[in-house]
Amino acid sequence: GFGFMQYTGQTDSLENAVSVNGTVVETKITEDTSRRGGTEYETSIRFNYSYNGSNYSSKNIYPLDSNQEFASRSKAEKYLMNYTESSRVDAFVNPKKPGKGFLNAERSSDPITLVLAGFLLLTIGSYNAVKNIL
Repeated sequence: GFGFMQYTGQTDSLENAVSVNGTVVETKITEDTSRRGGTEYETSIRFNYSYNGSNYSSKNIYPLDSNQEFASRSKAEKYLMNYTESSRVDAFVNPKKPGKGFLNAERSSDPITLVLAGFLLLTIGSYNAVKNIL
C-alpha cells in the first residue's frame, strides 16, 4: 500500500541523488499539541537551490519528509542551529524529480512504520474474519 510506495520512492531518491548547493531562506519551529504524548516541536527549513539551470525551492529535510520532530523546543532550536537563514547548505536532488530537493540523504523511518502498521491491521482483520467464520 501507501507505506510501500513511500519506501520505494525514498529508495529511488536516495540511490539517484546528486549533490547541489543550496541556501537556507527560512526556518521555523511549530508546536504540535495534538499528540497524545504531549507537545512536539516540528522544525521546518525552506531552502533554494539550482539544478540544470533551473531554480527550485524545497522544504524536504529527508527525501519524503518536510519536518523533523522533537520532544522539546530546546532540541528543535539546537537542530536548527545548523541551518541559519542565508547559510549555504549541501542539498540533494533526484534528477527524475528536481523540484523535490532534500537536505539529508538518509532514510526516514516513516515508510517502514506505515508498512508495519498496514501489516498489523491486515493481520488483525484476517484473524477476526477467520474467527467469525469458525
